[in-house]
Amino acid sequence: MNENPNRIPRREFLGEKLGLGGLAAWAGGRVAAAQGGGASPRPGRVLGPEFQYNIGSASRTDPRQVIYEETARHPAGLKEPRRIAVDGQDRLHVVGDRHWVVLDRGGREISRHELADSPRCVAAAGDGTIGIGYRDRIEMLDGAGRSQSGWEGLGDRAVLTSIALTDEDVLAADAGNRLIWRFDRAGKLRGQIGKKDPARGVPGFVIPSPYFDIAVTHDGIIWAANPGQHRVEAYTIEGGFELGWGEYSSGVEGFCGCCNPINFALLPDGSFVTCEKGLVRVKVYSARGKFQGVVAGPEAFPGYRDAAANPVGLDVACDSGGRVLVVDPLAAEVRVFTRKSNG
Repeated sequence: MNENPNRIPRREFLGEKLGLGGLAAWAGGRVAAAQGGGASPRPGRVLGPEFQYNIGSASRTDPRQVIYEETARHPAGLKEPRRIAVDGQDRLHVVGDRHWVVLDRGGREISRHELADSPRCVAAAGDGTIGIGYRDRIEMLDGAGRSQSGWEGLGDRAVLTSIALTDEDVLAADAGNRLIWRFDRAGKLRGQIGKKDPARGVPGFVIPSPYFDIAVTHDGIIWAANPGQHRVEAYTIEGGFELGWGEYSSGVEGFCGCCNPINFALLPDGSFVTCEKGLVRVKVYSARGKFQGVVAGPEAFPGYRDAAANPVGLDVACDSGGRVLVVDPLAAEVRVFTRKSNG
């Protein structure tokens, strides 16, 4: 695969956050782990099987837990589609390469717009406004692709990974600064959300790699993935921490690896659809965070068995009919999953 100019290598990302010394320590730990454990063994010592990282059983999904079926595949019209959003008319907005493509509900291309830079995320508002996030800045466009206003950059540390829109606010998840920016529609900064603050009970985001997704509900609650903590968390628009759910586990009910879930979306009934990397799978949780079932397990994504083959990860959106729409960058497709009648 050709090098993606929009891809931030994990080494570079960690180097920015940890510094050279921290990066060296992290790398040393990784080497030790690859040799069989999290610490360097004494000379001649052989670590037991309890130190071996084996996901063989977790990579096989119990068919009884799969409650969705794949019903369609649509070409995304991009070499490497990256992110997806659905608007109020169930049109699909897919970004990748240096383009923004709009598909109708059946996957037919409606329009295509060239962008000035490589997009990292996209959101669609009810009034037809589209928000696109680049690495360090945001652009707001109308439905015809005309830029509505110029926004200032957020600095060298910024790594924007998700964007969400309300009638009044633009919210941007920044994996580099580990917080959510809150702007008004004209680009004026209103505040920051999620920065660690023990006095206010805000735990802070743990972002080991550039995956950090957000969504906002109709009543203004902001949901954010906290991947390093293997949780999804709720915040008020003013930045107050409400609650969180999720746990670390290699079992299907939890999230494993260094940092999952990487992306998620909300179904019309308030349930969550999550995406994971490493052990690639798409799952559904209730509005209270209880595991309900699997949309697609690792078997549905055989090309992702090599972690290096998954540079940007799966993204997901849901339409008004409850269909789950998964962007598959390797296949350059939008894959459609529908709930089974007995699911």
